[in-house]
Amino acid sequence: MSMRILFLALSVCVAVLISPSKVMALTPCPLLDPPNSWTDCTAKLEVDLLSTYDGAFKNGKFHGFGTLTHNDGSIKKGYWKNGKLVRESTGESSFASLKDDKLYLIGGGTGFAVSQSGHIVTNHHVMGDCDLVEAMHQGREIELSTVFVDKNNDLALLKGDLKPARIFKLSRQNPKLMEEIFVAGYPSALNTTVKVTKGVVSSLTGSNDNLSEFQLDAAINSGSSGGPVFNAKGNVVGVVVSAKLSEITHEDLVKASKGKRIRFETTQSQNYGIKSSVVLSLLESSGVEAARPNKGNTPKGELRKIINNATYELKCWASGKRIKAAEKR
Repeated sequence: MSMRILFLALSVCVAVLISPSKVMALTPCPLLDPPNSWTDCTAKLEVDLLSTYDGAFKNGKFHGFGTLTHNDGSIKKGYWKNGKLVRESTGESSFASLKDDKLYLIGGGTGFAVSQSGHIVTNHHVMGDCDLVEAMHQGREIELSTVFVDKNNDLALLKGDLKPARIFKLSRQNPKLMEEIFVAGYPSALNTTVKVTKGVVSSLTGSNDNLSEFQLDAAINSGSSGGPVFNAKGNVVGVVVSAKLSEITHEDLVKASKGKRIRFETTQSQNYGIKSSVVLSLLESSGVEAARPNKGNTPKGELRKIINNATYELKCWASGKRIKAAEKR
């Protein structure tokens, strides 16, 4: 069964009061991750080219408040559990209940420190629609400001009031094919500790032979976007841009039905990193001097300290007003 992502729906199904001005809500599902991995998030998804589901997901299944609309006009709306509608509802989603002046948690990702002055690198898509971005580290909530944004390469440089005990240093060399690499990140909102996965560089170019990216086979999950990809020296060779999907689209099927020969690709997850050379250009454009890279392999004990002290969970907060405006677009 082929599924094609249409766009994010920032519908709020569950809300828990955190502070007078902040409210926890389900986050948007990560568009670059396979739908069967979506959990505790909301999205709008086209299913089988015959129907569209708009609502909450858990473990890749419809779970929570949602609406399934068929092409024949029929609608199933209400509360879902493990992919099945368990209680129908005629009420509207909770958008109308959002207060314009309150902040709601709508997403997040990972960032990493590159200077002792509190500069943090992440993906632009992690913080692009936020009214407030916070770094969570060792029990602290650190408000971050935007220093520079590179939308074309999906990079952002942020800065906060922090003095990290360790920082990540950037490699001056491009990643090498089959080079062993590690990825650090916070794969979901339910995890409060950093996770590390291991793999190799599997291609020296990214999607559509993008020379600014490379492909890796290390496991990457939702929330790891913006995290560091580093080698045994402890030098960052890239920034995670999460997974991208290759899939059979509706347009492909239309072409095939007309007798045109086309190349089909099975749906699969492909993980990419933005090369450190692009990150270095970002720092240079912002007047931030990058630390010199390590020359030899870094002992595992020191690597652990770098990972724990220089990797940050990022949270994106948006006002009710912004969320309502995004839903109307």
